[in-house]
Amino acid sequence: MQRERRLTTTPQFSSVHEHGRGWANRYLVLRTIPNHLDKSRFGFLTGKRIGNSVVRNRVKRRLREAVRLASVKEGWDVVFIARRGSADANYKQLDQAVGDLLKRSGLLFTQATNSTKSNGTPHRFPARAGKVDGQGNIGLQNSHLEAEA
Repeated sequence: MQRERRLTTTPQFSSVHEHGRGWANRYLVLRTIPNHLDKSRFGFLTGKRIGNSVVRNRVKRRLREAVRLASVKEGWDVVFIARRGSADANYKQLDQAVGDLLKRSGLLFTQATNSTKSNGTPHRFPARAGKVDGQGNIGLQNSHLEAEA
C-alpha cells in the first residue's frame, strides 16, 4: 500500500479513534472519519493480545491485501483494529470481515458501480488489456514476443 494511502502518525490514529464512527464483527473493529482529501487512508492496529510479532504481521498483511482489492470510496480515514479471533482466521475469513464492515459503513462501492461476473459477484481485480478467449479468460498481449517469432 502506497505511503499516501496509509495513516502513519499517532495524531492521525487518535483523531479517527476519538472522533470517528465504529462498526465491529467477530474479527475486526472498523473506525472511520472523513478526511476531506481525494484519497482514503488506512491504518491497521494489531495489539499484543493477538499473538507474537509473526502473527500480528501476518494479520496486517492479510488486512492490507483485502483492503487493496476492495473498491473503497475516497475521502475517508479508516482504521481496522484486529480482535483476538483474527489470529486464527484465514485470508478468506478476514477478507469477508473487511468487506462486511466496509459495506455496513457505506464505504464499499455497490455492485451497480462495479462490473460484475456472469454469476452476479463483483470483479475483485481491475480489467487488463488483452485478448479474451472463448471461456472469458484474458490473455495479456505480448506483441514484443510475437514480433521476435
